[in-house]
Amino acid sequence: MTALLPRWEHRIYLLIWVLHSLAAFVLAIYTTSELRVWLRQWLTDSDYITNWKRDASDVEWALFRTSFRGTILFFTLHSLGFHIVYKKCSKETATYALIAFWTSLHIIFASLTSICVLAAIATVTVILTVKLKSELPAWVICVGFVLTVNNYARFSVDPASYYREFNIYFYTAVQILNFCIYLHRHSHYDVSKHVLLRFVQYLLYPPYTMTLIVLFEDFDQQITKREHNPSADIEFSTLAKKLGRLLFWAAFLDALHHVLYVNALFSSPFTLIYGLNSYKLASLAYVAGQLFHVKYVVLFGIPSWFALLDGMDPPGPPICISRVSKYSQMWRHFDRGLYEFLKNQVYIPLMKNQTGAALIARRLFAMVSAFLFVLAWHGTSSNYISWVSLSALELCIERVGKAIARTESFTRISIAIGPQNITRLQSVAMLATVIPGIFGVFFFLGSEGIGSTIFQSVLIDGFKEIFTLHFRLGEAGQVLMHLLILGYAFNATCLYFEDSKRKTKVH
Repeated sequence: MTALLPRWEHRIYLLIWVLHSLAAFVLAIYTTSELRVWLRQWLTDSDYITNWKRDASDVEWALFRTSFRGTILFFTLHSLGFHIVYKKCSKETATYALIAFWTSLHIIFASLTSICVLAAIATVTVILTVKLKSELPAWVICVGFVLTVNNYARFSVDPASYYREFNIYFYTAVQILNFCIYLHRHSHYDVSKHVLLRFVQYLLYPPYTMTLIVLFEDFDQQITKREHNPSADIEFSTLAKKLGRLLFWAAFLDALHHVLYVNALFSSPFTLIYGLNSYKLASLAYVAGQLFHVKYVVLFGIPSWFALLDGMDPPGPPICISRVSKYSQMWRHFDRGLYEFLKNQVYIPLMKNQTGAALIARRLFAMVSAFLFVLAWHGTSSNYISWVSLSALELCIERVGKAIARTESFTRISIAIGPQNITRLQSVAMLATVIPGIFGVFFFLGSEGIGSTIFQSVLIDGFKEIFTLHFRLGEAGQVLMHLLILGYAFNATCLYFEDSKRKTKVH
């Protein structure tokens, strides 16, 4: 528990952070405009602003844009059918009707091939799980499928269909794994008619086949609740506001791509950023993170909105990275579905009941196992390995900090200097977690060499100059010292928001 700093002090820190964030965007726009001649291969003609170019380097966003109308139609038809079926049909009839309807939608908007492939994998995996009474075959098959699907699956040529197929392959593989884990751990291999029908519904429910990960048990609870309340109470005014925000952020991000080419720069060879000063590098990296966050607000938000329209309970939106300085919270609240999967299916089962050194070893093993799945999900290139390694280091440092906070010595210091000074001390100490967390994200966001160039130029060179007292305006040491002071203000601001939110929940 942290103590709130005086309001005037918090406002100063908040003002410092907001002004620096705005300055980072301005500097990023200026820098990418300077380098525009080297980014032409990533720029395409704007769809709606004459004689303007748009950054089209983000493949995921480009595919989303291409498939947007079809995806919205896909979800809209599903939602209409979903509500009509539950209002007009009995529970059993509704189950069969929706399975047939959803199958047809997937065939039309994705492909028959993808449905057949996934049906075959689901059948084989469930049979092996039940016959061998083990979840291991499901892990091997589903993780192996995720690792190799890009190499062997027959994707459609049409980009819009490809985008939906790609998502369906990846997220349905996780759903199959979730169901097999459920059979092994919770249901004593119950493959009754009701359970299998629910499994098929789980695989086919459209909003959960794209970008959202939901555990089988959670889906079962949600759909059961919906079955018992065919005329679900839906707050349409709240949904309208959510939709308005989603459309705003989608339009804002797409418009921003006309003046800000950070994604193109981060997709280019790292030699393009090699000669930039540390201020420019830090600004570009920060803005890349912000663009990534806004993109996933939209990508997670669209299927989530339709699930809410159905009366379901999808994972919440990703937390804003500008208000998180503890990266355990980033993992917990950015991709909430992935976090629930890692926590319930990997981390907790591997922890077991241990104490002392055995607990530490188990905790480390569970964390490594969770991050190995993350690598399987995202890829095993060196930049992803660096991202995962720095994230793991950050979590370990956080845990050490929590252990220190529980000691008698820390308690005595807290009493001696008072709670507000402890908050200030904590803001300084949290620089040790912010640094690996943030720089790990830079590895994740950029192509090969981008993250390591920023890491070397800003952090390593910066600390070298600080320790050797080699300070020159605009060079690495001075810039890093500036960023560390900014990091203190950022940490204090995040702690203020965190404590305010906690107290609001209590009241």
